[in-house]
Amino acid sequence: MICLHGKVVCGGIVSGTAYVFHRKTAEYEVEQKATCVPEELNRLEIAVSAVKEELTLCIEQSENDTAKDIFEIHRMMLEDEDFLNFLKDAVENGATVHKAVSQTEQHFSKLFKDTQDEYMMARVDDIRDVCGRLKAFLSEGELSVESQGAVVLVTDELLPGDLMKFGKENLTGIIISSGTVYSHTSILIKEMGVPALICGNVDEIKTGMTVLLNGDMGTAYFEPDDKTVEDFRRTEQLAGKKREKSPFHKFQGALYVNIGNARDVSDTLFNKCDGIGLFRTEYMYFGRSDLPDEEEQFSVYREILQKANGKIVTVRTFDIGSDKSVETLPLGKEENPSLGFRGLRVYSLYPEAFKIQLRALLRAAVYGNLRIMYPMVTSSGEIAEIRQILLQAAQELAQQDIPYKLPPQGAMIETPAAALLSDEIAKTVDFFSVGTNDLTQYTYAFDRHDGRLDSFCDQSYKAVISLIKTATENAHKNGIEIGICGELASLPELTEKWTQLGIDYLSISPSALA
Repeated sequence: MICLHGKVVCGGIVSGTAYVFHRKTAEYEVEQKATCVPEELNRLEIAVSAVKEELTLCIEQSENDTAKDIFEIHRMMLEDEDFLNFLKDAVENGATVHKAVSQTEQHFSKLFKDTQDEYMMARVDDIRDVCGRLKAFLSEGELSVESQGAVVLVTDELLPGDLMKFGKENLTGIIISSGTVYSHTSILIKEMGVPALICGNVDEIKTGMTVLLNGDMGTAYFEPDDKTVEDFRRTEQLAGKKREKSPFHKFQGALYVNIGNARDVSDTLFNKCDGIGLFRTEYMYFGRSDLPDEEEQFSVYREILQKANGKIVTVRTFDIGSDKSVETLPLGKEENPSLGFRGLRVYSLYPEAFKIQLRALLRAAVYGNLRIMYPMVTSSGEIAEIRQILLQAAQELAQQDIPYKLPPQGAMIETPAAALLSDEIAKTVDFFSVGTNDLTQYTYAFDRHDGRLDSFCDQSYKAVISLIKTATENAHKNGIEIGICGELASLPELTEKWTQLGIDYLSISPSALA
């Protein structure tokens, strides 16, 4: 018997037969140099156009709204100037189209991985999916996806395109050795409702093995003994009795989503949620040699607000520092970056960059229901200083006869200081948003990116919940709303606790909507 333990992508308890799948595309030579650059550029243009058409067909034929959204994001990648320019530059520097696609895949994958942010690291799969489609077209190859009947899919990796080729009707469960619970593949799996785990090494698993998959406990048994089968069946029966309505229904009308990129926003997304509770704008600053100017930012914010059609869009001003570095906004060497220049502290180093973002936000506010919130707040004095900069930006726009609007402003509660001083801070803002990821890190004094320290964090989160309780009481005392936008908002087991505390709204990952 083989027992695997892993992260839960989608809960559920199922049994079946294993089917081992490896992604394969036709082999091709990538090392030779281009003999004719114009020819290669023409091949690149044809490949990009063909894959865009293929994705358009996927969008039209898909009955799953989430799949449509993801394929739309992939299609938009093939219209992204940075992506296309990198491809073209590689070809113009002598690479074949095959080699250029591989270089582009490596470049953007590394760029996203280096952020050490789970959300952005999850976008690596999207890059690989799009580049895989380009490679398959260029090689006149096709992914090999063959299965008979419903199976428990076991694979080293799984991209959205692969998953849709299998289809829900052919999948009893899924076990993947790599990836993250935030990837678009994971989002699709949750939408499809297929029990799934990310389990690490699956090299020992063979097609045809009997599988018992417990997606609630994060375990999978292959070729189980009689006692394991008996225990599993008992667990399966008990789980069936416990299934009930999702606890998130308690926040009907106040359930928002977190996004990190304008490409993640679609019309169908707003049909499933009540607005955006967190737009991480710092990702507009990554991987470029210049800063996004006012017009570029204004266009992005306006587009999202127009798609929202009156629903709330909460934009967090750029939050760099710690694990999120930006070449164009260097912070210098810091002995402890997590306790150094982060969030609003960076604005004192780069006031002009901050003002440019505020000007863009004030202009965009005319087009919808915008809210601005500030990261890493520790005192009311910091909010007062930021409000002065905001008023200066407004005055400049007024003098230039540029339409603008002053939107509601909020403070992120992600430090113990902010929670403990929330009574004072609440008097200076219009709402609170609790960032539980950093609040947990700073409360328990551990690096949230170091998995070795997980055991030092109280999994009942008593200390964090106590701080949130204080912030909630002070928010309501001062007549303002308070929501949660960190990962704890997505945990169903804590939803009852948030209702007891009086939390006004939750902002969760799009995958949790399923």
